[in-house]
Amino acid sequence: MAEEENVEKIPSNEKPKSHVVEGATLKCSCGDEECNLKIPNRKSILIQGKQQANIMDFKPMVNIPSFGKCRSLTNPTVAAATAANDGRLKKMPCIPNVTMPWIFGKEDMLVDGAPALLDCSKHVCIWGGKISIEKDGQREVDWDRAGEGLTKVLSGGLSCFIAASALKLAIAVGGVIAGGVSLPILLVAGCVAAAGVATVALCGTTGLSNVAEGAQDIFRGLSGNEKESRNPVKEKIGPEAYHNAELIGTMVGACALATAPYLAPFMIADGTNKVASKAVMDQTASTQTKATGDTAAGKLKIARGWGKSTTSALKLKSGKIDAVGQTKAAGNTGTRPAPNPNFKPKKFYRSMSERRKALLRDADDPNSGLSQEARDFIKKTNGKKVPERYEVSHKKPLYTEKIIEKKKKLDVVDNMETIPKKAHRDTHITCGETYHLYPPSKYK
Repeated sequence: MAEEENVEKIPSNEKPKSHVVEGATLKCSCGDEECNLKIPNRKSILIQGKQQANIMDFKPMVNIPSFGKCRSLTNPTVAAATAANDGRLKKMPCIPNVTMPWIFGKEDMLVDGAPALLDCSKHVCIWGGKISIEKDGQREVDWDRAGEGLTKVLSGGLSCFIAASALKLAIAVGGVIAGGVSLPILLVAGCVAAAGVATVALCGTTGLSNVAEGAQDIFRGLSGNEKESRNPVKEKIGPEAYHNAELIGTMVGACALATAPYLAPFMIADGTNKVASKAVMDQTASTQTKATGDTAAGKLKIARGWGKSTTSALKLKSGKIDAVGQTKAAGNTGTRPAPNPNFKPKKFYRSMSERRKALLRDADDPNSGLSQEARDFIKKTNGKKVPERYEVSHKKPLYTEKIIEKKKKLDVVDNMETIPKKAHRDTHITCGETYHLYPPSKYK
């Protein structure tokens, strides 16, 4: 069984030295590629689970693979190919030609009877290439790669958050469109919904891909694994197209999310009015249908009893029966719909008297924040008009209640305040006080 040994890097006055293990990166001055040291058919001392190398691990194509293509004119195959190419250098496949062990091994430590191989060990190919050990093959924490992976994870997480917010926005706007809105708001809502869907597609895809790729970089950086991380989406569409998709998705999503809070109060209000109007129309149509049915039934009843009324009508001369009057009464009763005790009008009108009280109160209050010009205007009009650049706002918005009777309880002077128009509108946007206390999405 192989023996596990943890070997620390050996300090030196010349340069830091370390033991070389299987998988170490080798480089030749005449080759155009690097390769990895191989140690087959031997299981002795392990470092981090990898075979430790010695100076006898030099056999061409067994321990030292090809370095790609050779450019040394000392190599007969390169020289012949160059001559056949009118003297222009033509590289040929590399087959390392080494015939002796590595030099500068660790003489005082033997691995399978030979000095241990160090990262400062050297070798020379017969064709003139100088072979060196670029990396010892031991796993080292790659903090740079782990940091880059963390950046990708955070960036991908932000993209996923934007995509989730855009999806929620698209669903909300879709509900407003389905409820029926005016044409201008319908166009704006349609654009916002389309931007939301595009953001979900672009930011969602690139965000998840970045998170997955970043997680791979973090794991492999901390474990010292040099294997390249994969991003299937980037590989399929190309790095440039991937970057453009990520950038466009983020910009479109940011614009949609930045615009939505300003549009939301108008869209919600308009949609609510449309739904209320539709409810009134539906109830009116239902009442008319019932009335029509009652009228038809009444007429049918009268028609069926018409033959009997002629006999009774003969008694009219005696003054005993007024069959015609009874017939008219029955007809009128059948054509008039019975009032619906549960029907209530859906339209709500603000109380002007309560608004007037609020204006006069704020005009007399020195701490209300009104300008002197606004105070004088309110007193001059006796509270019947609102000064320019001001509005009478409700501290708790009316849209938080759907029933008219409850709206009336909010439309009172104690729930009103006179404030500048800009301040009023700022409270209804995303960062405003009213928006956070009474978010419109909660009262749809």
